[in-house]
Amino acid sequence: MIEIETHVESAGEHLEHLTNKFAKRNLNKGRGKQCSNCHLRLDHNMRNCAIDKYLTSEQCGDPSKHPEERSLMDSATKNLKMLEKELRNKTNKYDTRLKGLNSARSSFAQTIRGALINSKKDNYLVKTGSGIFVPKSGLVNQDIAKLEKHFHGKVPDNVPEMSKTFQSIIQILIKKNFFILVLLLSNIQREKH
Repeated sequence: MIEIETHVESAGEHLEHLTNKFAKRNLNKGRGKQCSNCHLRLDHNMRNCAIDKYLTSEQCGDPSKHPEERSLMDSATKNLKMLEKELRNKTNKYDTRLKGLNSARSSFAQTIRGALINSKKDNYLVKTGSGIFVPKSGLVNQDIAKLEKHFHGKVPDNVPEMSKTFQSIIQILIKKNFFILVLLLSNIQREKH
């Protein structure tokens, strides 16, 4: 992104240079008619103009009377606008990705994961052949889902303190689900008879 910022700055400086060179002259501030020979507003015309014909807008300050120079300025303006748009797009993409990353980092699952694993390491970690402990993702994710349901998707205020209750909450939810399952099965059995 620094590269595009450099290009934008360079294009801006180039346009400013062209503008200063071709259009920022104070020679053309009069209020009278503009002469088609010298391009100055001195309230005279080409027939009675005593000034030599201007060949560039550097002399008269009116690039509209010099198509080549106007074209250079238009091209520089167009290039600057294109680079500024590209910079805005890249900045927006970067901001969107950063927001997504921050959102993922602050999501319930991401916030709770470490505290849940630490609440019962022997249950959630398995030792690999190389001696490294890795989480049992399936079990961790199931228990995170249970906790997220219990906390209604809101991260508790004091996660380290609340992590002491995670296993109790999970067991209560398992028993509650088991009880619901037993009730459903008994209702099905009654309906069959």
